[in-house]
Amino acid sequence: MRFSRYLFLLLLGFGFALASRATTVLPPEFSELVGAAIQIVRGEVTAVRSEWRGAGDTHRIVTVVTVQVHRWIVGEAPDTLELEFLGGTVGDQTLRVDGQPHFRVGDRQILFVENNGQQICPLVAMMYGHYGIERDPADKSREIVTRGEGIPLRSVADVSRPLAAPPPASVGSTARSLPAPPLSVESFEASIRSTAVALGRKDVQP
Repeated sequence: MRFSRYLFLLLLGFGFALASRATTVLPPEFSELVGAAIQIVRGEVTAVRSEWRGAGDTHRIVTVVTVQVHRWIVGEAPDTLELEFLGGTVGDQTLRVDGQPHFRVGDRQILFVENNGQQICPLVAMMYGHYGIERDPADKSREIVTRGEGIPLRSVADVSRPLAAPPPASVGSTARSLPAPPLSVESFEASIRSTAVALGRKDVQP
């Protein structure tokens, strides 16, 4: 089953067993990621729960992720977001959707949110709309951004690189060339704001 870059069918009435098949999502360009998001926030996961929703043909398992919003970057959001993802485990019943991001209480993240509760994943391009915040192993006083698979983001251009793919070598690089340093949270947020402004968005937060 193939999904378009941003439109994820809710699958109501189509049989949710289909969602367990492989999901193909094309990695967006950074400007596409920023332009498609209704809200872009930095926050911390405070709760994760799975439960049944709907009835009859629409009876399905969803996972609700509660995020305490620390900063609005683009758009406006309440202090607490409850993001609904199709899939999860309730008792001995599991609905798995390949490509869904995974959350743990205490995770700190930058999230590109769209159409929460209306599609199988409320993040732009699923895993590509989800970036972790970690301490830089080389400098514990510095916070860096990581991609969905946990690898440090070294440039906003890397957003469009398929997950788990190695970063491209720079022109003229040698085996001894050092990789670019991980992108700091501040630099990533500044790039989001400047890109949103360039796209003509009027909801960029200071």
